[in-house]
Order: sequence, then structure tokens, then C-alpha cells
Amino acid sequence: MAHNYSKLTVAKLRQNLKERGVEMPSKTKKPDLVSRLLEEDANRPLSGGEQSAKRKVHTMADNYSKLTVAKLQQNLRQRGVEMPSKTKKPDLVSRLLEEDANRPLSGGEDSAKRKVEKTVGAEEKVWLVETNNRHDGYGEMERNVVGIYNTKTDAVKNAKVAFTNMDLYKCMYTVEGDTFEEYAKKIGRHGGVLCELGGEEGEMISVSISAVDLNKEVKSTCDHDNKHYGDETFIV
Repeated sequence: MAHNYSKLTVAKLRQNLKERGVEMPSKTKKPDLVSRLLEEDANRPLSGGEQSAKRKVHTMADNYSKLTVAKLQQNLRQRGVEMPSKTKKPDLVSRLLEEDANRPLSGGEDSAKRKVEKTVGAEEKVWLVETNNRHDGYGEMERNVVGIYNTKTDAVKNAKVAFTNMDLYKCMYTVEGDTFEEYAKKIGRHGGVLCELGGEEGEMISVSISAVDLNKEVKSTCDHDNKHYGDETFIV
């Protein structure tokens, strides 16, 4: 689906295109990568009704990606949807496509749309890597999604790299506090916190992974009153 592509990283979009034999310039922006993937999807042989439905999705995504952020925000407001002022353009395009997808369809159009969704993996799941940091006991927690991966193994490996590259890691690391390898072995099918380090002044950094459905809203994988390992919850 169009909004699935818009949730992928630029690197993942490029990889997807390379697998189809398509090379894009290094400075190509994310909306254009999404648009090209949709174009590639639209070029495969489809039945008449299915081709029509998919062409509509591609056309809408292509048109939306050409609009300015201000115009996208205005379009959403006209539909009664308010988005945060700092929302990025790919996310605005994604939300507009979702609004289009939720409109009432005729019987034939709805059937064709379901076929399109099925062909691009409507049930696809990925592993999200997230870091959190607080520079002092009075500051707000800063959450960053640093990567999306197809397997838990890749997510754990890249979570380790992301964690060790955090600004406070070197000054806060202790052998006793390093739970990464232990928790990586315990973590279940839903994911959870791999390691969390705290300082004397209330500083804190953590890294976690979670399995998410691309069709659902991504929420924080970390709950800093609880640590999650698979289906169990450990209160700290």
C-alpha cells in the first residue's frame, strides 16, 4: 500500500528499488522514492479493475508529493484532520492517502482495492529500533526511532550500534549496568528494552526493539516504569 512505503526509511526504499533493478540518484528525496515504487507497482500486469484502483493510488501519491507542506496541512484541515506543526512531509502524504483509503467505495472498487493491498503485503511486520535519552533529572525524555529492520536479529545488532553511539553512553557505561546481551537472549516476540543506563543527576539512556505492523500506528516501545521481555512485565 502507498502508506506502507512512506513509513519505510530512505535506505529501505532504495534497497527495494535496487531489488527491482531501479537506481535512483543519491540526492533523491523520500517522497520521490515512494512515488517511483508506486510507479513500479503500477506497471505490473493487473486485471482491469485492479489496475484502475492501483493507478488511482499511484496518482494520488504522486500528486500529494508535489504539494508543499503548508498545502498538505491545509488539505488535511479541510478534512477535519489536525497534524502537529513539525510533522514531516512523507507523514503528511501518508495521512492523506489513509484518509483517501477510508472513504466509502463501490462494491467493485472495494474488491479491487483489497486485491491491491494483498499484493504488497498488508500484513507485513518489521522490527523497530528506538533510543531514549534524558540529559538531566529535570529534562524531558527524547525518543528517537533509529531504524527499521526485517528480522529481530538485525534489529538487535543495529540496536547495539545505535546505543554505543549515544552521546552519554561512554560516561554512563558500567559493566554491572550492561544488560544488553542478557536481555537480547530473553526478549520475546513483541520486543522490549535491551539496556537502560542511569546517572547520578537523573540522566538516562536506553535502547529497545519492538515488532510492529506497518498498517498500525507506531507507539513508544519503552515504558520507563516497566521493562518488557516478550509477554512478561518486570516492575523496576
